[in-house]
Amino acid sequence: MSFVNRSITEEQMSAFKDWKNFDMRGIKFCDVDSEEDPNMEFIDLIKNPERFTGYDGESAHKVWRAIYEENCFQPEPWPMTQNELASFNQNYDNVPESPLSGLCLEKKIFYRVVSGLHSSISLHLAAVYRYEGTFGKIDWKMNLEEFKRRFDHPKGATYLKNLYFVYLLEMRAFAKAAPYFSSLQYFTGNKEEDAFMKESISKLLESIIDFPMHFDETQLFKGERANILKEEFRSRFHNVTTIIDCAACEKCRLWGKLQTHGLGTALKILFTPAEVTDFKLDRNEVVAMYNAFARLSSSIHYLESFQKMLQTEQLSAGSKSSIGGAEKQKKNFKIDL
Repeated sequence: MSFVNRSITEEQMSAFKDWKNFDMRGIKFCDVDSEEDPNMEFIDLIKNPERFTGYDGESAHKVWRAIYEENCFQPEPWPMTQNELASFNQNYDNVPESPLSGLCLEKKIFYRVVSGLHSSISLHLAAVYRYEGTFGKIDWKMNLEEFKRRFDHPKGATYLKNLYFVYLLEMRAFAKAAPYFSSLQYFTGNKEEDAFMKESISKLLESIIDFPMHFDETQLFKGERANILKEEFRSRFHNVTTIIDCAACEKCRLWGKLQTHGLGTALKILFTPAEVTDFKLDRNEVVAMYNAFARLSSSIHYLESFQKMLQTEQLSAGSKSSIGGAEKQKKNFKIDL
């Protein structure tokens, strides 16, 4: 009489799995306070554009070092068979000599996601650079020397390739959740803007769905350690968003949190089981995801502009660029892991 009956039917076990999948919709990848928090503030992003603020040097480097050294995975032996690797890489380029070759696929992706985000932010800062003009006038324009400082080195092309990688990853998240995003009510308070917003989002989602080479998240997190690895991935990315709070520059924190929040939302969508289509996103997640994708799109546009500037400069000097060409990157959307 005192013993607990622990018998569970197959039907009940199946229901438990559905519950777990449903609950995954609410998993948080980012350290973001609730909208109900009395300390939360509304910020007009148009009045606070992302650009070079002068926040650089050791203080900024400490933040990125903490992100890479404390949260990115280190190479380690991983029990993955050659067949499993071949299954994932059959449609993608593979680079065995990569410094990440000691990592499993999921851990490689974590590093490339962080690296791609870092590259995107670096491009923004070089593209909207502060210049002191005459009579105290401030100009904001592209700084080719700053771009070269950040990317004109042996690893520069890899960093830029990671930018395209994270762009494709976020694009895939939009494609996967396209019906959900289409069903949302986008309210601005202005009927004309609401109609324009609905039409623009519809066109955006259509173009994303029509894209021929999407990131394939279904090949990830397989095997006995899948759930453990998925939680470790989520936990480490969550830590990245908390480290952003350590930036002394307020505007850097604003845009850093916004872009990591958007990227975290994309990861949340991708890691939600395929059978779950009723996504659970709050308003801030939706806003962050659109803005994060817009920032990545701007980065690619900036990269192409810098590449043209670089080619013009080097044609005059009679030399060739050592930085991976934007056109080459744009044409090669294959993902090498």
